[in-house]
Amino acid sequence: MSPPPPSALAVAIVGSCVSRDPFALAPASEFRVTSYLARQSLAGLAGPGLRYEPSWYDALNGFERRCAIADLEKNDDYWAFEREADVLIVDYIDERFASLRVGPTRLSDTRHVRQPQFEAAYSAALRVEPRGSQAAREAWLVGAEVFLARALKTLPPARILLHEAYWASEFRSAAGQRLPMPDAMRRAADENNRLLDEMHAATKSLVPGLTVIRPPRDVLFADPEHKWSKEPFHYIKAYEAEFLRLVRERVKAR
Repeated sequence: MSPPPPSALAVAIVGSCVSRDPFALAPASEFRVTSYLARQSLAGLAGPGLRYEPSWYDALNGFERRCAIADLEKNDDYWAFEREADVLIVDYIDERFASLRVGPTRLSDTRHVRQPQFEAAYSAALRVEPRGSQAAREAWLVGAEVFLARALKTLPPARILLHEAYWASEFRSAAGQRLPMPDAMRRAADENNRLLDEMHAATKSLVPGLTVIRPPRDVLFADPEHKWSKEPFHYIKAYEAEFLRLVRERVKAR
């Protein structure tokens, strides 16, 4: 397969698969995803990294390992947009994880970080901080200020795209049938969407003039047969297509 031409729009993503996956629907001549970092919380940027042994993460695949190590180190993967990007897309779907606290360090409470050797090394010092706690919210705002201030040194506000992604409250099949979600999943969606509202509002306050991408509610359905898993934030193809249409429209307009 030949590489996409340099004329394609260079897209950096700090967020989740909900912002990456739609670009698979576009021709390679139109967009190039030049960097993609997921399974992070901006709250982690409010503190230092954490010592670890690289061998702890040898069992993970390349992408999982890279995301876990970025979280542990707070490394340059956060700032890959500085190397090559015409636009930066951020979304906060992966802010759903609780925080793992080890002293002043905050990590996302994912299975990728919590490898057995990590658990053995830090079990006595580990503390789990609920995502919706006041301390977690305050740390997130500090981290968001750090991240977005640095992004503004590289890109103008209009080239920072906030994907206002939310958890869906219903599934929709490929045949168009609307399917209910279990009550526990709907409650989790409501709780996470309240946090997402706060994060979106804070981001727009920190970056006046940014570009908002928010597909309409009539396509906000989860896919019960999604290739990754059956979750409220794994969307139907119509959502992805609408996201892509809005990126084209808003980027060209600004």
